[in-house]
Amino acid sequence: MSLIKLLKIIPSGILFALCLSPCFAQSATISDLWFMRGKWNAALGANNFVQEQWEKTDDQTLTGSSVFMESLVPTTRESLKITQTKDGLVLRIQHFNKDGKPWEESKETGDMKLVEYDLTHAVFDNQRQNDRVKITYRWIEENQMSARVEVTQAKNPKVLEFHYRKEIESRKSNDSD
Repeated sequence: MSLIKLLKIIPSGILFALCLSPCFAQSATISDLWFMRGKWNAALGANNFVQEQWEKTDDQTLTGSSVFMESLVPTTRESLKITQTKDGLVLRIQHFNKDGKPWEESKETGDMKLVEYDLTHAVFDNQRQNDRVKITYRWIEENQMSARVEVTQAKNPKVLEFHYRKEIESRKSNDSD
């Protein structure tokens, strides 16, 4: 095997090995969630979709928002925030109805702790006995990410899958002709 082929294989093998090796969720940082940053769109059926955006606010915070759309009309909005705490990363979601009114606190998921991660996925879980919510964000490949939301209420499980495509930012030319 040539040295060039070996050098191409080694980095991908290291990434693969790092993805398979267990990681301690408590040691994860905001920077470890690199794959979530950006503007994302997921089709939910004919004329229905969700837009989600994540950005690193600082070394301790990743903020996001999502809007669920039906026939180009917003139906639900979410304010998303992942914060670095002494116990690890915590995701908090606040929902708003189409009129901008916040949901009752009793309907919210509560704090969801990062319980598992590696270089390509992060699992947040509110770890409640009743009204359990578990969200897995997974990097698929460049410009693709998925979110799997598992909700169990009164022992009735429900799974929602979102397959996101990243919005590619167009670069404007600074040349003046």
